[in-house]
Amino acid sequence: MSRTWVAALGVGVLLAGCATGAPVGQASTLRAAPTSSASSSGAPTPTPMEVPPGTVEYHDGTPIPPGEPDPVWDEVSRAAAVAAATGAVAAFARPDLPYERWWAELAPALSVQAQMDYQYVDPINVPARAVTGPAVLIDEASASVAGVQVPTDVGPYTVTLSRAGAEAGWLVERITPPEGVG
Repeated sequence: MSRTWVAALGVGVLLAGCATGAPVGQASTLRAAPTSSASSSGAPTPTPMEVPPGTVEYHDGTPIPPGEPDPVWDEVSRAAAVAAATGAVAAFARPDLPYERWWAELAPALSVQAQMDYQYVDPINVPARAVTGPAVLIDEASASVAGVQVPTDVGPYTVTLSRAGAEAGWLVERITPPEGVG
C-alpha cells in the first residue's frame, strides 16, 4: 500500500472522528476541557501539530521519515492489533474509576486525535464494565488500519486502530459501543 494512500486514509479517519466529540452512543455528559497545557494528572493535553504543506503525514499528523517501511499483515501484527484493542477496551470499561486514573490508563492506547476526542468522556457514562472474552480481528483490509471486535458485558465493542508504519504500535482511533447501547 502506498504511503500517499495511507496518509489520505488517515486524514479520512481524522475527519470522521471530528464529526462528534465523543464516540457514537456515548452519553452527552462531558468534562470541562483542561485550562492549561497539562491535565490534573500531569499528562499534557494533546494539541494538533503543524506540518509543512505537501508533507506526507501519518494518521496523527507527524511526517513520515524517509525510508520507513510500509506495514504488512503477519501473525505478529494481527496479535498486536487484537492485544491493543483488548487492552484499550479493558481500560475504557472502568466506569468506577475516578476520571484522572481512568484517563491516565486509557490515554496511552489512543492516537493523538482519539485523545482529543475522548478526553471529554466521563467514565461514569461508559456502560461496559468488563471484557468478557477473546477479541476477534474483523477488518484487515489495510495493513495500517484494523478493526477488532471486543466482547464486553454489554455486547461487542468495535475498535478501530491504526499504525503509522511497520515499526509503529497500534493506536486506537475509535471505540464504538454495540448497536443500541450508550
